[in-house]
Order: sequence, then C-alpha cells, then structure tokens
Amino acid sequence: MAILEWEQATCIDFMEVSKGYSGPHLKIQRHSDDCRSFIGMVSTTGQDFYISKECEGQHGELLHLLGYAVGFWPEETRSDRNYYIRINDNNVQKPVVDNFPINSDNNYSVPFDYCSIMFHHERAFTNNGGITIATLDPIYQGVLGQRSQISHMDKLLANTMYQCTDKLLSQCSLGSDPCLNGGYLDTSCTCVCPDGINGTFCDTVHSAYGEQCLSAYSETVTSETSISSPSSPDMPSVNADVEKCWYKDSALPHP
Repeated sequence: MAILEWEQATCIDFMEVSKGYSGPHLKIQRHSDDCRSFIGMVSTTGQDFYISKECEGQHGELLHLLGYAVGFWPEETRSDRNYYIRINDNNVQKPVVDNFPINSDNNYSVPFDYCSIMFHHERAFTNNGGITIATLDPIYQGVLGQRSQISHMDKLLANTMYQCTDKLLSQCSLGSDPCLNGGYLDTSCTCVCPDGINGTFCDTVHSAYGEQCLSAYSETVTSETSISSPSSPDMPSVNADVEKCWYKDSALPHP
C-alpha cells in the first residue's frame, strides 16, 4: 500500500524484477530489527532496502522509508532549515549527532514543509527525553513526524525531481506547466492544488499551505483539557505518553 501511495501521487513506477536482475533496483528484504534505506540511487546493480516485521505493519514508516529510496533527505536537514527549526544538540545522542547535518541540497524551490512525511519526530535520537527538533514557530511543534500520509509538498517535490510534469505536457497538449502556487499536473491533465488553494490552475488562494498543514495534523483546544501525544517509533518508551499541548500565544514560553 505504501508503494501504491507513492505511485498514485507521482510518475514513479515500482516494478518487480526477476531474480538476478543486474540493473538499478531495490533489494527489498527482511531484517530482524531494522528498517533502512539508502537515500536515492547509490548502486547501478541493486541496493539493500531493509524492512523489519514491526516496520512492515506501520504504513507511515514505510512511506517514510520509501521517501529515502526516492531520493528525499530528512526535512530537518534541508539547507534552509535554520529559518524554521533549531536542533538542540545537547539533547541528541552523541553517536547520531551526524543525523542532523545541513545538506547542500537542491529543494527545487519547493517550500519547507512541517508536515512532510520525511520529518522525524520532535524527540528523534534524544539522549535525555528532551526535544531534539524545535520549531521556531512553536505552534508547529506538535505536527512534526506525522506518519499519516505523504504531504502535498512531498508529492510536489517528487513530481519535480522526476520531471513528471515535463513528461505530461505533450500528452496534455500543453506548452508549459499551467499550475500555480505549489500545484502540480497529474495524469488527468488537471492541476492538483495544495489545501487552501483551488481554481483550474491553483490560482485562487484562500489560506496559506502552512495553516492547512497545521489544521490537518493538530487539534484546536477551546477549553481546559488534557491531551496525550501518540507514541512514536522515534521516541523512547519512557516518553510515549507524555501529555502536551501547544498554545497559539506568542507570550507563552517555547520548550
């Protein structure tokens, strides 16, 4: 199902190859306790792609893992990340500090996305239970690490990386990409628009993408209550049931 979701959102096709195939491909195999993929193509003769039994049952984690194979870096390592997040190095396990480098990547002008399937959880690789990835705008803190679905900007990035629109222009009898404001062309020759934007060419903006991202993966609280954050594979079990609530109030401190 995770493969199908990537295929439906992009022009990428995952095709089964015969045993002994020597061209570029993913060698998907069982691993006792690890889920792992290289980032992009690193071998012209096949590369390992590991799935553990536990990971196999987690749709969101498989989407995330396939994102690496497609060629995505973690969102928190983007070259423009310091405008949006900070890494709390003192909270990061020493052996994995290098998991948070700034990459000299090409983001293809796709906006930074707090709701990317490639974001790790806010306490990823923590050495003390503290937050390792902090959003500069605290209202977005709670959406990091969502594993529900590929976000619109993830789809836009993949379609841009693999030049999906260029491949559709002649089929759709178009001379150039007609989609605006973060929209992309799909196989039906229509523009797929980010939430908050519509119109034939994604030309009518009702709200910013970030606002829609926030509403999709967070809860609005209007009275005193208690909210338990769901456990995450990236969080130590001791922190799995930490209660937290993020308030839209700039006067309140940011953890």
